[in-house]
Amino acid sequence: MAVILREKAYRTIKDRIVSGQYRPGQPLNEKEIIQELQISRTPFREAINALNEENLVQIFPNRGIFVRELTLRDVSDGFEIRLLLEPYVVQLACKRISRDGLEELIRRNESLRRDDYQGMKEEDEYLHEALLQYVDNRQLVRIMKNLYEYNRFQNVYYDMGGSEAVHSQRLDSLVESIHEHTLILQRMHQGDASGASEMAREHIVNARRRAGSIML
Repeated sequence: MAVILREKAYRTIKDRIVSGQYRPGQPLNEKEIIQELQISRTPFREAINALNEENLVQIFPNRGIFVRELTLRDVSDGFEIRLLLEPYVVQLACKRISRDGLEELIRRNESLRRDDYQGMKEEDEYLHEALLQYVDNRQLVRIMKNLYEYNRFQNVYYDMGGSEAVHSQRLDSLVESIHEHTLILQRMHQGDASGASEMAREHIVNARRRAGSIML
């Protein structure tokens, strides 16, 4: 029962952080969350400690618990891990995904309107999750899911900028990202696993550069 309550608290708080319901820098009211979730302090604290390990919250003695504010180092570290693992994910998925599955993913990418910010953001997330379905390695899938959830948190942080300049950069970045996804999928459709993997590597390098320019 204790494990179930801890998981309930962990998943609820994490989902709210990565979706933007709890914003970067926002204090988390321990008493309110405990009452809402109908749990005791122990599973709440265990959940918070796990989220602290994932760099999603910060705990300050005598001050409280806060949603973590991102730094350029946080973003760079995430991309570094993706650079190591994501090309391999593409290579593995290329061996198992069907041609019909790839054609559907390509169609979804190509049908997106290039001014549809929300649609492109959701499709970006969908593609990463879709490829993981064809990776027969549970540990790798778990690591990548955590990375992609952290990436969603980063997107919330970027979107908080609020200015027209930031929004324009984010829109341009997504247009480039969707285009790069299509090129990767086309290589996969051709059966070129190594080529698709190399293009995935280039995509992450480009994505890191774009993210860095938005945060500066």
